[in-house]
This record gives sequence, structure tokens and C-alpha cells, in this order.
Amino acid sequence: MARLAQSQLDWLETCPRQFQHAYLDCLGALPNPAQQARRDWGERFHLLMQQRELGVPVESFLRQDPQLERALNALLSPAPELFAPQANTRRAVEHRRSLRWGHYLLSAIYDLLAVGPDGIQIVDWKTHLRPQPRARLAAAWQTRLYRYILAETADCAPERITMTYWFVGAPAGPSSVRFDYSQQQHAQTGRELQALLEQLDAWWTAYRDRGVPFPQVPEEEGHCTACRFAARCQRSPQASEPEASNWASVGEVAP
Repeated sequence: MARLAQSQLDWLETCPRQFQHAYLDCLGALPNPAQQARRDWGERFHLLMQQRELGVPVESFLRQDPQLERALNALLSPAPELFAPQANTRRAVEHRRSLRWGHYLLSAIYDLLAVGPDGIQIVDWKTHLRPQPRARLAAAWQTRLYRYILAETADCAPERITMTYWFVGAPAGPSSVRFDYSQQQHAQTGRELQALLEQLDAWWTAYRDRGVPFPQVPEEEGHCTACRFAARCQRSPQASEPEASNWASVGEVAP
């Protein structure tokens, strides 16, 4: 059974050939030092929030990284509810859920789930240097898939599910974007998943049986200049060196 997370669905929807190279062909490239440093910091921040939620002392951890301490302290003012215990609320960190869809297993890793009388809140930490636009987040498969899997696997109506992204890496300080959910959105996401995975079946079968490559995104859409496979696809010569790949587009921590 093939396991698919939000990153694979994003690849499929943006450029099926990217999905082929990254997921089926297992190709990749190393990020440049600056990008790797951002990824490492993002992983440390996620570990910090996990340890803090579990009650593990983090003082020595913070002393080793003043930037982490500043990011944590900056969250205390705008979002005290993220840290103060709430009555009748259960919380889980790095919580994994899966949903079987035919011969695929859709998976999600939730940074924080808060289950209370009013419903379930999904909290996701983002360590990008700049907050992402709301429209881009709304279209991202993480937003769609995480809410969908939760509604399908938890005893909770879609209207009682919210998802909040907290951007903690920006120099200007933390900011958040919240998305509500509805039965109408849930049904729409189900239709989108069905169509995308049926198309994946067709592409995968043609690739496996006849060696037909997955389709490429039209070059004029502008995705190729930031893709680590641009040279392999004979596009964007300026991206021909692996070190020039833009791993920031992949996300700071992908499940």
C-alpha cells in the first residue's frame, strides 16, 4: 500500500513529473547551506514545542539557541491559550493519523491537536522567514488533507474543526492564519482526492507498464525555475546545479 502525505499530493497537483522523480524514482538534491540551516532550525523548534508540551524541561535546550528562546517568548503574548492548561481539553503533539483510500494510505502528522468542548483545533508551526499568503495556504494540500483526515477518523463534525498556522520565524514576530471547516468543504475535498488519485492510478500504470513518464507542468506557469529537477527536465538552465534547488518550497518539516 502506497503511503501519501500532503507533500506528495502537492507535487502531483503542481507537476506530476516532480512526483515521479521525487517519489517513484527517489531522486533528490542537497539544499544549499542557508536552506539547510533553516530546515535544521525548524526541526529544533518543532522538537522544542513537543518537549514543552510533554512536560520535558527545555531550559538547557533554550540556552543553547537564543533564537529559539526569542521565538517561544514571542508566542506567549499573542497566543497564551497555546501554553496555559485549558479545562476539559485534551492535547496531543506529533499526533499521527492515517486514512485508507483504496490502495493508498493517506497520512498526516499534526504538530498539536487540542480537543475541547467546542471541537478540535489543529495547530501547525511554520518556521518560514515570511508568512505565506492566506490564498496559498487555503489551496495547499496540508490544509485540505489534515482537516479531511481528522473529520473522517475522529468523532467530530467538520464544522467543529479548525486549523491554525502559526508563523514563528519572521523577524517581525509571530502571526497566525486560521481556517474553519464545513461539510461542504469536506465533500469538495473528497471529490478532489478521488479525481487526483484516479489520475495517479492512470499515470502510475502507464509509467510502470510502458515507461510513459508522468506529465510535466507547462513551463510558462513558472514552477520550473524553483524546482530541483529543472535540469533533468531540460528546463531553466540556471537551475542546472543541484545546489541551486529551492528546498524552501518543500516546507520546513514534511511528514
